[in-house]
Amino acid sequence: MAGLKIRQWRKAQRPRISGETFAEMFGISMTQLYRIENGYLPNGTVMRDITARGICTAEDWFEKVEAAA
Repeated sequence: MAGLKIRQWRKAQRPRISGETFAEMFGISMTQLYRIENGYLPNGTVMRDITARGICTAEDWFEKVEAAA
């Protein structure tokens, strides 16, 4: 769920925040961002920083996105 919220948050910003810019904001690589947006957990510092900005909640990191029926 967190990965989906991160992607939605990036696209909702005006101007939109690119993956490269987001990765740079949190000191991660594009590969790490790709993995986070696809369900992998980042290290604790990155998780805390993203949560602190209000992009997602701590619980979002452990919720699965339901597949569309």
